[in-house]
Amino acid sequence: MSWSSAARFYHQLALVHRTGIALAPAIEMAGVSSHGHHRELAPAWSRGCSAGGQLADQLAAAGEPDLTVALIRAGEASGKLPEMAQAIAEHFEHAVQLRSLVIARLVYPTILVNVALMVPMIPPAFLGTAPAWTILLGPAILWSVVGAIVASGAFARSGGLAARFALAPGVRFLTVPLILANTCMVLRAALAAGMLVPAALELAAGSCGNREISATLTAASADVRNGRLPDLTTALETCPFPRDMMQVIRNGEVSGKTEETLRQVQVVSEESFKTRTMWTAKVLAGIAYGLAVLVAVIVIVMMMSGYVQMITSVSAEMDP
Repeated sequence: MSWSSAARFYHQLALVHRTGIALAPAIEMAGVSSHGHHRELAPAWSRGCSAGGQLADQLAAAGEPDLTVALIRAGEASGKLPEMAQAIAEHFEHAVQLRSLVIARLVYPTILVNVALMVPMIPPAFLGTAPAWTILLGPAILWSVVGAIVASGAFARSGGLAARFALAPGVRFLTVPLILANTCMVLRAALAAGMLVPAALELAAGSCGNREISATLTAASADVRNGRLPDLTTALETCPFPRDMMQVIRNGEVSGKTEETLRQVQVVSEESFKTRTMWTAKVLAGIAYGLAVLVAVIVIVMMMSGYVQMITSVSAEMDP
């Protein structure tokens, strides 16, 4: 699924439906202005809503992200579907912008590393002492390793290992802000829809983006329902979320401004995730630069060593 397609579709859905146009024609109109996946499926979603179906159910059946489904479900329950659709659009727009920033930060170092890995084999290939294809050997090894890491990540995700790795010390510095932002977004939407805390926690559990946190939130939901946990903040504290953010939510819960403080925590967490992602990209870029410099130094040393050996052998032949 294209993030840009999702952002455009839900932005148009919010814009059109807010004007008073019924949901079914609004979906079809939003699909026309979108592209790809959403453009293809919008007519079927429109017909389903015309027949009395829930949009959230159809989105779930079509494989839309859990976060999207949860927000639309809350919007349909609360009568605030345009607001939820706009929140989804902003979420995907933010994701597209962040992805573009990270790619822009890493493009040049990636090119530099590939060139640096090609350099050692250029002199032998030029002199004919090695086949020409060996110039591409270094980049080929690099991308084989990258491909293996990606494949391992996909396998780990299907087996639940990725969820545990995302909460490991060091890694959680990057992942927890995003998980918390997703959780607060859905909780705020669910509470605005009139859901009780246990139901809101269940909805957030399915869309937080991490299996381990999802299981913890589901258990906390049952504990709140059965009286073993007293309130929303205590339930959230069962997860590895930052204590300062939990204190903000507790203050809002005590003052009767839970939705407002959830929004505040969501915004702060989103900005924290963006900042930490950019710093991670900078670190990776620094590693790439360091690797390129190291390869360059090795090549220079090898070339100088070759010249020294050549000069030494010529001098030895010229001696009487």
